[in-house]
Order: sequence, then C-alpha cells, then structure tokens
Amino acid sequence: MKTGAAGFLMGTVYYLAMAGYSSFTYLSYGQTWNFYADAGLITYIVVGILIGYIAGALNNKAYRIKRMLGAALTASITTGLIQFLVNYQFALEPSRNMTLADPAYAFFLTMLPQIVLGILVPIVARICVGSELWHP
Repeated sequence: MKTGAAGFLMGTVYYLAMAGYSSFTYLSYGQTWNFYADAGLITYIVVGILIGYIAGALNNKAYRIKRMLGAALTASITTGLIQFLVNYQFALEPSRNMTLADPAYAFFLTMLPQIVLGILVPIVARICVGSELWHP
C-alpha cells in the first residue's frame, strides 16, 4: 500500500515537472502545445502507481537483493513497455511524431531510464535498510 501511494505521488510530481518543462521548451521556440492534456505525459502518473504496486507485490517485504532486483526490473520493464505503447499510439503530435520517426531509438530512450532505476533503487533500498549490500 505504501509503495503504491509513493509511486502515485512521485508519478504526479514527475508528470507536472515534465509537462511544465516540455511546455516551457516549446514556448521558447514559439510553438504552443498543451502538454497537460497529453496522454503520453499523463501516463507517468499511471506508471508511477503501477511500478509501486507491481514491485511491492512481487517483493513481498523481502530484503534479499536478488528478490528486490527481480521485482524492480520486472516492474520497470513492464511500465516502460506501457509508456512506449502509449507514446506510440495515444500521445499528442510532438511525442507521437518523434516515436513514429524512429521507434527503435524511442524504445531505447523509454526503456533505458526504467532499467537503470530498476537496478539502482533496490541497491539504495538495501543500503538504507542498514544490512550488508551483497551478503544475505
């Protein structure tokens, strides 16, 4: 329950930050887009909720590094695929056009941060627990 709430809050903050940054970037070039209504950016809230619930359910309160890594990578890859598919199908023109222009590069840009966070977050969580990092 706590991970889903944390995911919801972080997803919401990330969505607002990305929508504001994207709007500012486009306005500085003289273009206007309403990124607050973009499905590609709204999905960050849903992805934040899902990644928290999936990782929390798969981890089941375990502090073993292998289980945390497996749960985090499964959750991050799943949500990365969801984000890519939403960008590919439902996003507004700038995001969708960039995804349609080079799908392989867009997939790489979507999945790389998810996989890196899926590896880093369990390591940071293991350090914060106060136990040794690589020994059970």
